[in-house]
Amino acid sequence: MDALHWFGMRRRGPLAELARLASHPDPRVREELVWAVARWSTPGVAELLDALADDPHPDVWEAVAEVRAP
Repeated sequence: MDALHWFGMRRRGPLAELARLASHPDPRVREELVWAVARWSTPGVAELLDALADDPHPDVWEAVAEVRAP
């Protein structure tokens, strides 16, 4: 999860490589993925966040709602 923290400090990143974490069994990893990619300008981020918004764990979809809040 430390690596995801550092990815979150970037403006763009390897979305295709990290997107597989959206199905990680640990919801903390999925939540951290939300925070890592939320500000990226990389194509595909919105679609990944859309998918994570439907996550069964409340911490994950709440993180998506928070990063999308005005």
